[in-house]
Amino acid sequence: MMASEKRLPYDLMTPAVQQCPYPAYDWLVREAPVYRDDGIGMVLLTGYAAMREVLRDPATYSNDIDWMALRPGGVPAASRALIAAEGFHEHPTLSRLDDPLHRQKRALVDKVFAASRIRKMGDEVDRIAHRLIDAFAGDGGCEFVSAFAVPLPCIIIASQIGVPEEDINLFRHWSDAIMARIGNMLSDEEDLAATRVTVEAQLYLKAIIDRRRADPRDDIISDLIREPLEDDRLLDDAEIIALLSEILVGGNETTTSAIASGMRILIEQDGLAARLRADPDAMRNFVEEVLRLETPIQGLYRICTRDVVLDGVALAKGTAINVRWAAANRDPAVFACPAEIDLNRRNAGAHMTFGSGIHHCLGAALARLEMTASFRALVDRLDDIAYPADFAGPQYLPSFLQRSIELLPITFIPCDVYKGEWSRRDLTSPPLTTEHR
Repeated sequence: MMASEKRLPYDLMTPAVQQCPYPAYDWLVREAPVYRDDGIGMVLLTGYAAMREVLRDPATYSNDIDWMALRPGGVPAASRALIAAEGFHEHPTLSRLDDPLHRQKRALVDKVFAASRIRKMGDEVDRIAHRLIDAFAGDGGCEFVSAFAVPLPCIIIASQIGVPEEDINLFRHWSDAIMARIGNMLSDEEDLAATRVTVEAQLYLKAIIDRRRADPRDDIISDLIREPLEDDRLLDDAEIIALLSEILVGGNETTTSAIASGMRILIEQDGLAARLRADPDAMRNFVEEVLRLETPIQGLYRICTRDVVLDGVALAKGTAINVRWAAANRDPAVFACPAEIDLNRRNAGAHMTFGSGIHHCLGAALARLEMTASFRALVDRLDDIAYPADFAGPQYLPSFLQRSIELLPITFIPCDVYKGEWSRRDLTSPPLTTEHR
């Protein structure tokens, strides 16, 4: 069967649609869950069942695809020249690798995100959340993204990588540039500017790598320097930089987006914060519903390694697929009333936000920990959270891949029950169900 002849009445490459892509996703899931978008030059995959099939078959649907090459016109020549002259070759990240190299490189970083290690971080994440709230709780309002959503995951990932906390603003600057480049919405001039920032990040990381070679520590950079792959080859600097860049972006950009989106939902859903305050056990489902409804990374890419028929649609070898998690997360065949937040949803943890199979997000447990600790602290210490009267509503950064609120001013009444100690429940429990993974 050929791809659907129906034409999507939305353009996912326009900022207006990216501001609220959900009508487009509803159309795709309903009318053409495997849709060949000639304007974008790839297939959009939005149906949950077909997505499970793709994610569980990496031999047929490979990750070995250059995301930047999918940019209309490819990577600008000036950006390529700058990387070649001043930076480091941009090796594929884990998200773009297939086994066996994916398995080998992932093994080098998996222990940093092991469940046992994450559980031990709970008290420290609590302290960071409350320390950040301390800084603005008495003001009656703040710009939430910069005051809380950005610094919390940045501080945590900085400690995991082994770099100074005072550099977290640089982390955000760098990860914004990296995400903007793969978001495929930049002009050639904007891409060159973002590439300059990317090179700045590379050189910063290279300097730390050099210091760790001379003076190893108990941190991930030192591990990456000294741990060999299966063939006893050590990673070169460019490979280490690529891995650290992925951890840097995945460790702060996506969690920042999820925390900001969760705050927006708390404000816009009357009584939700009070319910979570009264019933802390509902927090687990709240976190899963935020991840499902406002998926921070809307989707990533695969490429067909052979001719295949997917959900009745014939795809030729070499076909690029955008696996659109955010649409599958609202598939009504899996999630009842998919556009609504449901704190009693039985399969809340079945969303695709963290992917599935061998490429399941290595930072999923840490993201859940950070979100759960954040929202427990926020609902306990802030009451009557609202937008300022003159605020027109959240605006999202233009991006084909990312869903990220630019600014989120809030007002509140402090209800400061925090006494310096925190009776912490298990913040790293698995989602209520993983049966769909």
